[in-house]
Amino acid sequence: MSAIARAGTCAIVGAANVGKSTFLNAVVGQKVAIASPVPQTTRRRILGLVRRGDTEIALLDTPGLHRHRGRLNQRLMRVARATLSGADAVILMVDASRRGGWLDPETDRILRPIAASARPCLLVLNKIDLIAKPRLLPMLAAAGQRHAFAALVPISARQRDGVDRVLDAVAELMPAGGSLYGPDAFTDQSERDLCAELIREQVLRRTRQEIPHSAAVTIERFDESRRTGDRPLVEIEATIWVEREGQKAIAIGAGGNLVKAIGSSARTEIERLLESRVMLRLEVEVASGWTDDPAALDRLGLKP
Repeated sequence: MSAIARAGTCAIVGAANVGKSTFLNAVVGQKVAIASPVPQTTRRRILGLVRRGDTEIALLDTPGLHRHRGRLNQRLMRVARATLSGADAVILMVDASRRGGWLDPETDRILRPIAASARPCLLVLNKIDLIAKPRLLPMLAAAGQRHAFAALVPISARQRDGVDRVLDAVAELMPAGGSLYGPDAFTDQSERDLCAELIREQVLRRTRQEIPHSAAVTIERFDESRRTGDRPLVEIEATIWVEREGQKAIAIGAGGNLVKAIGSSARTEIERLLESRVMLRLEVEVASGWTDDPAALDRLGLKP
């Protein structure tokens, strides 16, 4: 591996569900950010490390920028803005398949502070696998007129088409400096945090529309005392938090069938992450109104 001569950070920003987390997982080669069709899946600043030759890039996935209502959303927007303000470069990711075009009022609001910051910004048009190729050139031409982007890169993060071109363009924008992370690091998240997110991902994918925005997960016990030998085992106890008793009943399901399904799917993902057998126990509890309670947000790890 080449010695690191340049290192820096690049924030990935954009509206909800444009594919930021899918892109991050694709380039890191590990699942560091959960993804689902539910808006506001990402709730924290997620770091994924990529090395391109002598350059180390700390890619920072952010919550989808949107008009905020409620304390949880306000905190998400603070996370996104703080990540943007501290980055060396920015990827503005948009959904090229959106009806009516990517440059809508929402994306324009996101672009304005980026332009004002004078940070180099790449426009990445994602989901090109969902559109007819002749539509691309007019989009790129319009984008070039809207802002002096450092690069314009069409990609399909899902198919990993074009993502290397994005990394090459970002690498050119990184400042001189040595590595800030160990050679084997791929994120700064702990295994406990990653496990909690993998459980929440299954909650998002398997519950009704009202629950995903009201669900959080905490790890109560993470016992790796038997994570040795030929048959390593990690025991995990976790709590799924919802806001109302009715949501708890939905999350548990008839005879506990839904929480069992959540646990089974999450365990498969966690075993892949930890490279170990996993014994996973889930409980569902109510924290009334937690999404609008600053103390509860702090307890659940969603600090501003």
